[in-house]
Amino acid sequence: MEELERLSENEEFRVLYYAEKMRRKEEEKIAIAKNFLKKGVSLDIVSESTGLSVEELEKLEKEV
Repeated sequence: MEELERLSENEEFRVLYYAEKMRRKEEEKIAIAKNFLKKGVSLDIVSESTGLSVEELEKLEKEV
């Protein structure tokens, strides 16, 4: 616990931690979107459900 407190006081660590957290969240959104697209869910519903833009989804659609 002390180590976590010490790390949380380090600005560089906090920035890296939150950047990694955001990257993982985005990867999860993309994985969910790909699954929806494979099932034939409309782009509008996938966009609304994941927060990804229709343009982003159109690119992903080409990958699935």
